[in-house]
Amino acid sequence: MKKILTLAVLLITTCTAFAEKIQFNVKGIVDKNTSKVLFYINDMNRNNPQIIPVKNGKFSITGIEERNAILYFMSSETAGVIAMNDGEDLNIDLIKDKIIFGSTANIELDNMLQNINSRAIQFDPVAEIFYKTEIAGTENSKLEREMANYYTQTSNMVVNYCLKHQNDVTPAYIIKEFYSLLNYKQFEQVLNPNSAYFSHPELDEAKGAFAMLAKRRPGINYHELNMIDANGKPAKLSQYLGNHYTLVDFWASWCGPYEQEVLYRKDAYKRYHNLGFDIVGVSLDSKENFWKDVIKSQELNWIQLSDLKGWESEAIVKYGLNIIPANVLIDPTGKIIATDLTGLDLMDKLAEIYQK
Repeated sequence: MKKILTLAVLLITTCTAFAEKIQFNVKGIVDKNTSKVLFYINDMNRNNPQIIPVKNGKFSITGIEERNAILYFMSSETAGVIAMNDGEDLNIDLIKDKIIFGSTANIELDNMLQNINSRAIQFDPVAEIFYKTEIAGTENSKLEREMANYYTQTSNMVVNYCLKHQNDVTPAYIIKEFYSLLNYKQFEQVLNPNSAYFSHPELDEAKGAFAMLAKRRPGINYHELNMIDANGKPAKLSQYLGNHYTLVDFWASWCGPYEQEVLYRKDAYKRYHNLGFDIVGVSLDSKENFWKDVIKSQELNWIQLSDLKGWESEAIVKYGLNIIPANVLIDPTGKIIATDLTGLDLMDKLAEIYQK
């Protein structure tokens, strides 16, 4: 009984830490040609912002809001300042989009966002060229490695920031914005139940994504799927596993990004199939003719399965899919050893396995 009571008290303490309302005081400067500043609290209010009037390039606002709520101040649709409501006064510059004065935690959050934003601006020309090659359906391994390195560096920045800020709530915003870059191991690192930010309500979506990713995390065994093959015959995923490495590749005929990924699938299949590597495509299509037409036109000459249920597919639930393309690499024992390998990452992994 004592343990249960202790847990109950802990849960109440955690909830009330975010329910407590405190005063915020914010002053700032903005371009003199700007007549208003948009202010909203947490993402849920983005479509209904409060208007703060501007006079001679200055503005101010005082209010009462939940402790650790995320405060957004914007002078345009694309720029602004983000801060946590920690009870300390804020002075912000919406000309340069930065915090001039505030708590140490908010200033470090602002510095982190400034750093990520400046890196993104510097990388924009590379990203633009890369996306053009994707649209054209051509490979560019140099560009892809640059993109992969950029995302890896950014995700590492997110993890390092969160590990450094376990005792304040600012990582809640960082995780909310950048969790899509994290792999399972990184998710485990940043979603620490003992951290000050773990119970922040803005992390619900990230926690949901982590729970989904856990269903296909490296180290667990594959999940059986009951589907049909491209000839309409009943088929189980397990029929095509065992004694070799298999990429279970989740895709759909309507998935544009898969058109780029499939180039690497073909290359991998050509290089390593004779060494035992196999691919099992699992489509999230709902229309059989579209599914089969793409298999034929794209020459996807490996096993193809589907239950033709679209986003109601059995694969969605069992493998925690919320976006495609996605995949799991399964070893000869039936264990998942890698997740969501894209492009050159897949080729690198197979080269490691087959020493070729």
